[in-house]
Amino acid sequence: MTRSIIDHAEQAAEGTRMRQFLDIDRRSGMHPAVDALVRRPAERSEAKVREFLRIDREEARRDE
Repeated sequence: MTRSIIDHAEQAAEGTRMRQFLDIDRRSGMHPAVDALVRRPAERSEAKVREFLRIDREEARRDE
């Protein structure tokens, strides 16, 4: 009697290939987009926070 499609171990080979691909990809280093996000200056977010606080203070003064 032959084995059914479900009984074959082909899916395990796909998992192994995927694992090997991910290992190679991880060893190749950080993706350029991730590197650019990590290196983004912190001043940019500080300026946004300052602006939001300024707007919040102005709204609080109007409500008084």
